[in-house]
Amino acid sequence: MDDDEWGTRIFTGHAVDAFMWKTGQIPGYVVAVWKGRHVAEPTQLTALENANYWVEISQVGRAVEACFQPAKMNYLTLGNSVPHLHTHIVPRPWSGDPNPNGPLLFDALDHPRQADNAVRTNAVRVRQVLQRTSPGAESNRHRGANSG
Repeated sequence: MDDDEWGTRIFTGHAVDAFMWKTGQIPGYVVAVWKGRHVAEPTQLTALENANYWVEISQVGRAVEACFQPAKMNYLTLGNSVPHLHTHIVPRPWSGDPNPNGPLLFDALDHPRQADNAVRTNAVRVRQVLQRTSPGAESNRHRGANSG
């Protein structure tokens, strides 16, 4: 597993790399980053790139959902600070949600820093689900995700 100051890689697809993020109050918080040419918006992708991007976002989201069984999943495609296409995949917990009836304030994803062992454990869990449920994730079924 690749690991840096921001996250631990849990998925390498044709369209995205996904990382279990090391900050925030929400266990299971993942950031998936577009791997192709620089774009800031999904509207800048070709139809095929867009389809592949969201297929892989959904794969990762399903794995996070299976592991954490949240009350709700949130998908935030922001890029206000870092204008490169990426999506925050956030399981909203049944208990302990910092804003259970409303949108999650970004500060809940930014502070505090999560314990390294918890991040590693969560990364392993989600990666195992991805490997079980997506045996062909590295196959050619998403060929062309970065073309165009």
